[in-house]
Amino acid sequence: MISTLTKYPWWAANYYTLSERDLLFKAANSLICALREQLRKGTNNNQLTPQLLQELVYAALHAPAFSERQRYQLFISAGGPGHVPISMSPLAPYWVFEGLGRREDATEQVVQVGRFLLERIAGG
Repeated sequence: MISTLTKYPWWAANYYTLSERDLLFKAANSLICALREQLRKGTNNNQLTPQLLQELVYAALHAPAFSERQRYQLFISAGGPGHVPISMSPLAPYWVFEGLGRREDATEQVVQVGRFLLERIAGG
């Protein structure tokens, strides 16, 4: 899964659908949950390590086609604050766009202004 997420041709958006992206998200999220559970149980398997979980979470959180809400779900599935060394936008749990993401270089202030403008346009 790590290889799939890191090598997937995300840049070729014309060649995959949102449904296919969602299947990859669900698979990654299920694997994160399963691996976390196995590590919690202390399963005696030297191939299931915290480092493997960390690499999987990193690959999933950096898949550019996942929406902000999907990234937030991955973040929570991985243990959330204190378990994942990344900060999430306070807007991530409420992200309403399926195919519109946040630029990597966008500051939180820019995202908040965008949210404010969208609310004004929508009459909120």
